[in-house]
Amino acid sequence: MNSLSPERVQVVLVGIGGYGHYYLEELLKEEASGRCRLTAAVEPFPENADLALTLKQSSVPLFDRLEDVFAAKLPVDLVVI
Repeated sequence: MNSLSPERVQVVLVGIGGYGHYYLEELLKEEASGRCRLTAAVEPFPENADLALTLKQSSVPLFDRLEDVFAAKLPVDLVVI
């Protein structure tokens, strides 16, 4: 990155099913535009989340618990719950 462009915010989304599906859609758009990076997602029931496969195909790690994200020592600036 050059000195004039801000670094991308490293985001973890907790809950990708239900309303979380809509947050995930928006975060994926923001990531595609270069505004953020989806570092990981947390979902205890990924079989019920429509976009779980999309995350897997995009190499975004999917965890069962938020504690596991922190244990993995991934870069995180923002957690959206």
